[in-house]
Amino acid sequence: MKKAIIRLLGNGYYDGKKYTVDDFIKKLYLLRHIIKAGELTVINKPNHFWNFSNNRNRGELIADLSQVHYFDVKDTAYFHIINRFENGDGYGIERK
Repeated sequence: MKKAIIRLLGNGYYDGKKYTVDDFIKKLYLLRHIIKAGELTVINKPNHFWNFSNNRNRGELIADLSQVHYFDVKDTAYFHIINRFENGDGYGIERK
């Protein structure tokens, strides 16, 4: 699942058949602001996160995700992601 999320963040879409939008959001709730269901894929929503000017933040989120061992706040890397989203710059994700 972690590799699928990283691929989604890197490409802006996920065209695999194994996971749905809900599966992604259950693992990492902040994704609800930046992805939606397409016809046969998971695609990006209009959000500042996907802008070229935010590539650094997107790269940092991908790098932080690569350190996650399991999606639980007991995992230090996962906690860091959630904490940065809630209390920091939020990786440039606009909350609507």
